[in-house]
Amino acid sequence: MYVLVGNGVNLNGKNWYDFSNERIVSRFADSLQRHKSILEGLFNVNICNIGDLAKTENGDGIEHIFGRLYNEIKMQYLSKTHAEELPVAVHQCMLDMITIIGIDAIYFTNNKINYPDIPYTIIDKLKKANKVFTLNYFENWDNLNNCVYLHGKYEPNLINANGTLLCDKWRYLNCPEYSQLIEYGHIRSEINNVHELTMAPVNLDKHDIKVIYPSDYTYPSDDLFPGDYNYNELEQYITIINSSGDSLHVFGMSPYGDKGLIERIGYIENIVIYVFKRAQNAKLENDWSRLLPKAVFKDSTDFYRDKKVSE
Repeated sequence: MYVLVGNGVNLNGKNWYDFSNERIVSRFADSLQRHKSILEGLFNVNICNIGDLAKTENGDGIEHIFGRLYNEIKMQYLSKTHAEELPVAVHQCMLDMITIIGIDAIYFTNNKINYPDIPYTIIDKLKKANKVFTLNYFENWDNLNNCVYLHGKYEPNLINANGTLLCDKWRYLNCPEYSQLIEYGHIRSEINNVHELTMAPVNLDKHDIKVIYPSDYTYPSDDLFPGDYNYNELEQYITIINSSGDSLHVFGMSPYGDKGLIERIGYIENIVIYVFKRAQNAKLENDWSRLLPKAVFKDSTDFYRDKKVSE
């Protein structure tokens, strides 16, 4: 069995509300406030409308919020520099910072890391899979290292509960605001692999945002070249899945996010998509069906209740 999981898997546990869109957006506003001086120092902008940036409209997800922040910084930067386009290094710095704020909003509550409490019935199915492809940045149940992190893996190893900032210090030591925070120890956790994480604003194609730094100790303007992000291994398994006559089981993912990923899995001959509360979500199933017309649809509870799923 091969499984593709999205962040919807985090909404099945006792602490599901902590990982709901409402709570993540609320924490995004708090994180943006903490990172405000960094953003203003790095890009020479003035962020004074956090409430407007972090509001949700018509069920906007976190990627829509990222899009507003990205557009706001870009608009001010271009206006002040009179440039027509963002320099590549500046563009990547913006994405780095959005990723840092996003990780903070998703995984930290009241200065403490918060793991999703996924029920054992679901974990048991995932652990029995041949391979799990995940859109989450961390799976705390994956002790067997059976996950392929399609958008990169965040490893929360360095945690300082007294800190107020989540950052990757090596890249931005030439920013006075960063240096001051580092000097005074206001660091909650260092993400030294921020360049390996893919967290795109809704108005950007994920294919266009991934870059590779040859060193963890170089500033983004030094040695920057474009690269692809973590789909090579998935593409290898597409051949394996098809040749074995197996199915790809899609659980906890929506049809509205990563278009490039959905296009790729469309090459798999047998796809089973588990829809949350299927009887009440005809629109969600229809939207999936338009993208993957050959897919078989089941209710999300069938994923862990059906013994055949893991056979």
